[in-house]
Amino acid sequence: MAETLADFLTKRRREIENEASILNAQLDKLDEERRQLSSAAKASGLAHIFLARNDQASEEEAVVNAAKRSGKVASVRTIKEAAVEILEGHPEGLTALEILDAINDRFGFEYPRTSLSPQLSRLRGENRLVREGMIWRLADKPAEGEAAAGEELEEHEAELRKEINNAFG
Repeated sequence: MAETLADFLTKRRREIENEASILNAQLDKLDEERRQLSSAAKASGLAHIFLARNDQASEEEAVVNAAKRSGKVASVRTIKEAAVEILEGHPEGLTALEILDAINDRFGFEYPRTSLSPQLSRLRGENRLVREGMIWRLADKPAEGEAAAGEELEEHEAELRKEINNAFG
């Protein structure tokens, strides 16, 4: 009896899912090893080895990729987007550690503390956040032209990161 198209599609999809599961487990191990190497380099004073690779971005990328593969989050967002979303629900503001805990709890990530601080500073530089002592909160809404300029700057920054990653690795 010949295999039907529906049987073939079902069988092939199952095979692909099994293969993807094996590859995702291998990627998780490599991501963890990369984080360990980075930590070891920083602890031993050899962090400059990772500077050309923009290690902070690759660390965040590894966290997001692991979350995607685990299916923990419905939609993947950057740590900046997640921080803004958390702060939208806390007009009184939060400390950096409270923001990080809320991000990790709500979205199923396990971002290290070192991933959040640079992103909060970038958001402050974009006039999207303000810091009052230890408390971070959303800035008042910028005027229309200021918002567009901030978006353009963020897009330009993303393009530069891609170029650097492509050039160095």
